[in-house]
Amino acid sequence: MNKFSYQGFDWGTERLNFIHHGRNGIPKYRLEDVTTPVAAYYGLNDWLAALPDLHKTLSELPHILHGMVHQIPFPYWNHIDFVFGIEADRYVYKYVLENLKECEEQDCRNPMYNKYFT
Repeated sequence: MNKFSYQGFDWGTERLNFIHHGRNGIPKYRLEDVTTPVAAYYGLNDWLAALPDLHKTLSELPHILHGMVHQIPFPYWNHIDFVFGIEADRYVYKYVLENLKECEEQDCRNPMYNKYFT
């Protein structure tokens, strides 16, 4: 994120932005309006998602689920490893499945669950 704002893709020219986004221009996104519970997974060697950007994103999302922010415990884990990493099942998918199961059993959308990370 170059501007520390959450917005649609900037196509580089007014004409291209108009074609892709319409007359209102590039849409801005307000993370504080996201109502879906969120679990997060990140690596420390990610050149596409720097830690300051991650921290900013997590601080603005209102429903980060407690216990569901996972730093991958492998120092060289990067963006591509989430899909192609030979140990993605061990470092990521295992936790994704556990988090999905917990949210299925507890209904993480229910305000009574209320275990949000702060």
